Amino acid sequence: MKILHINSYYATNDMYTQMYDRQAARGDDITAYIPVPVGSSVSRPEYAVISKNHGKYDRILFHLKHKKILADAKKRFKDGNFDIVHSHSLFSNGYIAMQLKKEYGYPYITAVRITDINTFFRRMPHLRSLGLEILQNAERVIIIADALKKELFSKYIPEKMKAELEKKTLVIPNGIDNFWHENMFVGKRKAPEKKLRVVTASKVCYNKNQITVCKALAKLAEKGYDIEYHIVGKVESKPIYKAVMKYPFVKYHSHMTKEGLKELYRDMDIFVMLSHVETFGLAYAEAMSQGLPVVYTKGQGFDGWFKEGEIGYAVSVLDIDGLNEAIEKIINNYDEMSARCPSSTTRFSWDVFVEQYDGIMKECLQENK
Repeated sequence: MKILHINSYYATNDMYTQMYDRQAARGDDITAYIPVPVGSSVSRPEYAVISKNHGKYDRILFHLKHKKILADAKKRFKDGNFDIVHSHSLFSNGYIAMQLKKEYGYPYITAVRITDINTFFRRMPHLRSLGLEILQNAERVIIIADALKKELFSKYIPEKMKAELEKKTLVIPNGIDNFWHENMFVGKRKAPEKKLRVVTASKVCYNKNQITVCKALAKLAEKGYDIEYHIVGKVESKPIYKAVMKYPFVKYHSHMTKEGLKELYRDMDIFVMLSHVETFGLAYAEAMSQGLPVVYTKGQGFDGWFKEGEIGYAVSVLDIDGLNEAIEKIINNYDEMSARCPSSTTRFSWDVFVEQYDGIMKECLQENK
């Protein structure tokens, strides 16, 4: 297949290369079109077209920015003869995909990201009709978490469109790097008793909500637990960083290689991350591969992939008591829960997902014959 990926998010997440490299290796002719602001620096694999075609302030006005991107894309791909286009977001990338379909007849599938829901649908009501039009014209709609699908359909899809869109909407999560599959923990973990080691791997910022975790762990310390809370990630908010570092049990790590993070996870007991907003949360699955039960945000991306108590628990984002209850329930059932975690991550495999996408694209092409 000749596939055009439209992906303005490529530079912010290396997970996309997991998909593209596998598609290229299986023989697909892929082009990844990556529109970025003038002055951006982006690494360039051989299949990527890095196009610096708009200003960094153009994003303030949706149509100004995307008029420039569309003009560039039309010039580049008018003779591309692509079999299918994969848009990696609904509004920003899906708009370009829809216009290319109208102009050149390229069918497209589109992803829906948390940004599409929380920024465009929620805060830009003047663009909602455009989002619905992009969904209607797509051959398939891919959402990476059931919680996001529920929010999209319950809040923003009109009743008259729901049946039509339901038929072509699929929930497919992101995959974790093969490193975590190849280095999966094998063995038996010892349940924590009074010594409790908790870890979060994420940016230090308001959204990742490390302060709530600190407040909850402070309460457990008052109950007699000997707490260590390890935070791994770049500091994006100095006030948040200063606030969490006031807790004596916090240990901060600015950066770790995958190998270093693997070793840290094997020394920890539980992974906790209560993000306010979470598209999916690859970090949960990575931690699970090392036998760590997880606590994740209720109603956000990771919620819904497992039954409550199977590999961890969902907790409301600011629920300190709920978080402590979840942690203590994990401790009380630690052996069984920890043992289930590594094998449960096999569902998050890019090899499996690329096969799924291949099947979806072939179905779309068959339908468009």
